[in-house]
Amino acid sequence: MSPRSIEARIEPSALLWARLAAGYDINEVSKKIGVDESLIEHWESGEKRPTLAKARRLADIYKRPVAAFYLQQQPEIPVSPTDFRTLPADTEQQLRYYSPQLILSIRKSRKLLSDAKRLLDLSPDYSRSGTIPTASIEENPIEAADRLRDSLNVPIETQSRWKDSREAFDRWAGVLQNQGVLVTQMRGVPLDEARAYSIVDDPLAAIAVNPKDSWNARVFSIFHEYSHIALGQLGVCDLYEALEAGPAGSQIEVFCNRVSGFILMPVQDILSTPEVRAIERAGMWDDRQVIRLARRYNVSFEAVLRQLQLVDLISYQSYMQKRAELQETFRGIKKKKATGGPSPAVKTVLDNGLFFTSLVLDNLSDNRITLAEVSDLLGVRLKHLDRIEDLVSKKRQT
Repeated sequence: MSPRSIEARIEPSALLWARLAAGYDINEVSKKIGVDESLIEHWESGEKRPTLAKARRLADIYKRPVAAFYLQQQPEIPVSPTDFRTLPADTEQQLRYYSPQLILSIRKSRKLLSDAKRLLDLSPDYSRSGTIPTASIEENPIEAADRLRDSLNVPIETQSRWKDSREAFDRWAGVLQNQGVLVTQMRGVPLDEARAYSIVDDPLAAIAVNPKDSWNARVFSIFHEYSHIALGQLGVCDLYEALEAGPAGSQIEVFCNRVSGFILMPVQDILSTPEVRAIERAGMWDDRQVIRLARRYNVSFEAVLRQLQLVDLISYQSYMQKRAELQETFRGIKKKKATGGPSPAVKTVLDNGLFFTSLVLDNLSDNRITLAEVSDLLGVRLKHLDRIEDLVSKKRQT
């Protein structure tokens, strides 16, 4: 008998759970699967049953094994990191607010942390060189940033020698892994929905950045999320600070933005630069000075402007005017369509992060896991493994 005619004796509550956990409403699912909304409602209430073929299609949409639809007791839906722009009231509202792509990415990050903890249990020689310090929203952001930066042990002289923001991203990610922070990438999430998010599964944490963003924005995102982890207020963030009166939660976003800026551009250092001294003497600034500072710290032009405004070297009005000009310029620039994209090996290392990829390869080398497990953990075909090992080896040597 064809799967198209066999009824799947699924648990209706499991079907409802899977849809809600994936962030879909009935209308979206009906369009994807090609049936009326009322039929899906009947499946979820138990009045009717889907065929095996439809159950498999639903499993593909929800990114769950078909076996999950037979669970009589479903797992609790984990609380998502908070979007401080909107602060949905509860988990179900958050799931409806977030796109299925973002929800799937957060699920993958949780699995990554869980897998990393298991691999660490298999690695008796592994030890962290530090932990993430805690911070409080009541603190002065400058003081919090100084303490967080001190824990990373990266001199400004070292940071300023990095050739560009691409290298800075790799270097900072490598530093954070010593504190048990996995720096990864999300896929398929619109940039205006999330530029980054953070989650924790003690003793590890994960920061996921959006690869659609520029490298210098990704560097800023790392420390914005690092600040969230230090606060214990994990978030889904777009980094656009509410400069005027904002929604509930904007205070946390403002704090994390400022701490991120002060980590990357410490006040004492930026005030001692020739560019800032020249601005102080002249009582004005020009774009060339800001560009040189952006290159020194491997951050964006706007991030430097905001920093100069926070230390009272640029007026709020000047900053807002230049910010508006920059946004208008970027809107007018037509982005080139990506051609080809990264190789499977590069994508694997970026998506999983150097920390996790190295952990997998180390356990393989010591015969603690199999090649089949490596393929499953990294989500890549084994034919790319040699190239992945080469990339990880080069990154470890730098």
